Amino acid sequence: MAKRELLKATAELKITVKANKVKWEEAQAKAKTGLAANLKVDGFRKGKIPANLLDKYISEPEVWHKALPTMLDDLVKEAAKEIKEDEIILDGPSYNVEKLTGTELEVSFIYPVYPEIKLADYKNLKTKYVEPTLDDKAVEEELKNLQNMHGVLVPVEREAKLGDTLKFDFEGFVGEAAFQGGKAEDYELELGSGQFIPGFEDQLVGVKAGEEKEVKVTFPEEYH
Repeated sequence: MAKRELLKATAELKITVKANKVKWEEAQAKAKTGLAANLKVDGFRKGKIPANLLDKYISEPEVWHKALPTMLDDLVKEAAKEIKEDEIILDGPSYNVEKLTGTELEVSFIYPVYPEIKLADYKNLKTKYVEPTLDDKAVEEELKNLQNMHGVLVPVEREAKLGDTLKFDFEGFVGEAAFQGGKAEDYELELGSGQFIPGFEDQLVGVKAGEEKEVKVTFPEEYH
């Protein structure tokens, strides 16, 4: 016999199954026999204790807890019969023992299910459409960003001018000594971008491919 209960607050389906009394008593008898087979009592060989003395050494709760696992498989199958075809079970069940005596065994199986969701009356909802506006300056900036991201650099023979990208090697010196972090190879720099200290990029305007150039700059006091 099984009883089902949908627990909406926790999105769980609880199915409680009562074991067949005869099967439960048979399971207890087998469990008691198993416990007796391993029982050691002075004056008796292992497993040869008279039946009328077993109750003295084996308690009822011991028998029940040993018999319980042998019943679970049949009980969970009975519980599964109570699950409706349209119910979506998210995981296997956990279980709780509701009643456990020599004559009664009752176990509840808890299945997680999708929560019941009730939609409000959304069909009559109204909203005001706002026409988007375009800012010409923002569009130009985005187009420039896309050009920078996807543009291809093409070598030219003319002198470099602001807006061109130079690819070059450089090494920096303070006096006659090279300084740490002041050397790079195949460095790409857009003239006029302001990536370097003031005066550096301006002195590269007018150079040509393959030309060597000495650039003299003064580092700002706050430069690190």
